[in-house]
Amino acid sequence: VMEADTETHSLHKRKGDHFYTKESEPKKMEVKDEDDDPYFVSWEECYSILLQVRQAISIQQPEPEFVMKGLRRVDNRNKPIFRCPKDGLWIAIHAGVKLRPPKNEADARLFDQHLSGVPRGAIVGFAFFSQGMPFSDLLKMDPPAHPSCMRWAHEPFCYTIDHAIRLDEPIPCRGGPGLWEIPDRELNRLRRQIEKHKPTQDGT
Repeated sequence: VMEADTETHSLHKRKGDHFYTKESEPKKMEVKDEDDDPYFVSWEECYSILLQVRQAISIQQPEPEFVMKGLRRVDNRNKPIFRCPKDGLWIAIHAGVKLRPPKNEADARLFDQHLSGVPRGAIVGFAFFSQGMPFSDLLKMDPPAHPSCMRWAHEPFCYTIDHAIRLDEPIPCRGGPGLWEIPDRELNRLRRQIEKHKPTQDGT
């Protein structure tokens, strides 16, 4: 099991729907979607911490697209691929080249709705992984996990996802197994995109 890069969250602790630094009080995350869903956060709110992200995971489409849209809030694995820190961890999401085939008619209809033109073989955004646990423990959570987590969760191991944010432009990149380090060239491109969203002094 790979050790997660804890520097990417050490300056920002998580309490419910808040992020804060050691030097400031908790600040409410800006909700961006019309349903008032705290899953979606603004670039400005996460700017500093996303600049520190150096690791990614690869997931077959359509899962990355569903994660970015909040339709899927879990990543299932055959075994743990990293130890999720108690305060959670932001990770870059890489859409693999392969496309997962639909398992049934319901899957096929959902794919038809969301898969047109989705990127593959590229980093598409970031997700905040809050916990990692066996599926049996996920079933015992009180309060229960979000329906968009439970709908997709299955054995043996699950990582719950609390927040996501999509890149303006996907960054082509080779993926890797487990939790992997983003190559320098792609990391520089990633940071340049983030820097376009640097907050101004008035917070806009």
